[in-house]
Amino acid sequence: MHLIHAHLIGPGVLLPPGTASVLLDVAPPHIRLEHAVVHQEWSGEAVIGVYLLAADARQARTQAIRLFLLVTRPEGTLSGWLLVDLPGPLLNGLKGP
Repeated sequence: MHLIHAHLIGPGVLLPPGTASVLLDVAPPHIRLEHAVVHQEWSGEAVIGVYLLAADARQARTQAIRLFLLVTRPEGTLSGWLLVDLPGPLLNGLKGP
């Protein structure tokens, strides 16, 4: 299981109540979403952590991108929100700054 964090900006409001549960409900079967958690300290910005079953971190990131493209489209659950960052996995043997 892999944890991926999606950074979103939105229309200056809080995410709808129950966003994490809704993501679990709307994720298609090929996106193997096991759990979601929402972090939002102020209106218009949020981080959503998604736990995905995948063979590796790159596959999990691909699943997360597909999920957030689905839910942020005009008719999606998070219409009006924009995915602005979905950091990729660190490469083996490399350390951050």
